[in-house]
Amino acid sequence: MKIQICPGAAGMLPLFDADNRLTQNNKQHRLASAYLWYDYFGIPQIVERTEDQNVGTELQKAVDSIPAYIARCQHFFILAPPMMHVHRGYLVNTQAWSERGWCRTELACWALHGDRPCYNMVSPTLIFETTPSGWILCPPRFGNFAVEADRATVNKLIGIMIEHRVEFLRENMDEQFEFRLLNALQCHMATLHKAKTDLDAWLKDFRFQSPTEAAPPYGWTPIHLAAVQGNVAIIDALVERSADVNAKTTKKYKTLLYSSKGKTPLMLAALYISDEEVSLATLDALVRTPRASERLVALKLSLETREGSTGGSHLLNLLTRKGANPDDENKFGFSMTKNIAGVGNPELLKLCLERGGRHDASFKAKFPVSLLFSGMRLKKRMDKQFHYLTHLVARIEGSVPLHQAAEMGNVEGIRILLESKAKVDALTRDGQTALNLAEKLGHSSASLLLRDVTPGINNNNN
Repeated sequence: MKIQICPGAAGMLPLFDADNRLTQNNKQHRLASAYLWYDYFGIPQIVERTEDQNVGTELQKAVDSIPAYIARCQHFFILAPPMMHVHRGYLVNTQAWSERGWCRTELACWALHGDRPCYNMVSPTLIFETTPSGWILCPPRFGNFAVEADRATVNKLIGIMIEHRVEFLRENMDEQFEFRLLNALQCHMATLHKAKTDLDAWLKDFRFQSPTEAAPPYGWTPIHLAAVQGNVAIIDALVERSADVNAKTTKKYKTLLYSSKGKTPLMLAALYISDEEVSLATLDALVRTPRASERLVALKLSLETREGSTGGSHLLNLLTRKGANPDDENKFGFSMTKNIAGVGNPELLKLCLERGGRHDASFKAKFPVSLLFSGMRLKKRMDKQFHYLTHLVARIEGSVPLHQAAEMGNVEGIRILLESKAKVDALTRDGQTALNLAEKLGHSSASLLLRDVTPGINNNNN
């Protein structure tokens, strides 16, 4: 089998937070005599299994064997080229593969066995390497199942696997970060594990010495992990113990997607919690402004009487903490408010705006040194693609949340932003209004909504 690397892929990988580890020629020789384990449940059957089929015992045996088979494998190939489904007439590709519950399960099994890449086969001559940590963004229990009863089976399997991995890492603390991350994730990756709600017990469980400890070199503090866990009780308790809700991570973890430095607890909760109800509750806990208790207010008034207003104000600043900032930016210049305006849950966008998120916060691109070097390498190899990226930056530079909502055709997001008095005539760096973007991209419903509120409509789409 001849394997060809996608031209320019090495230059583009850092742009998308992937590891720059591409397949080498010497790896192909080992594949020449390899055995292939082809997952039966990953193959579309002539007759799909139904709920009333009595396959429970045999299916459970097959499910229980999946981790063992995958642990013995040396390579993990995702065979999901873009093709039209012969019988159903729709496109199937890697995206379709990643939406299937059983496929997500196998990827999770592979990822939980250790730090190993997987390979995505796009065609007989094209393959690219990627990190398997995408399973965290696509929990198996939220995948698509032809038979709904399989969801509970997968939930149990993943729960047991994560629990065993966490206990193994707890005894082998060389990978302290992975231990803490999986310990936080297991509550909503599967429903078997219940999170601790007592702060001291929680800190002990995560091997933290204090509520504000920032574990080197990645800088994840207890409140970062509590946010990923979706543990509202612990978030509140940490804030009471002076944890910084706007603390930022300091370094990317090697194989974790979107874990670049500068992530706040708010950003991590939005990224890694797939359960919508848990996500909203967690984000609300992070962005709300805690009120001082009656006891603290009484203490403040008492000090004001004795020390004057300056002392009381100082105490108030110490005791009444501000919630997480929805406009805090990551290293690329994106914030929660800006991102959610484009593709996020409308309720979450409302929450960000209610908690101080600015509807007029403009995007200003930030370029880390590593990204600049990647861009220069990319320019040498792929001039057209580099031109596209620079054009993309020019298009979004200066954009406000309304632009992002319009570009994605997010009608509900546009409506919420308009109710918040967002300016419809705001311009990007290259002079585009939200209406211009919606019309260019063919979002008819968004265009109609924006036309109704745009004075002196400019139909120039150049």
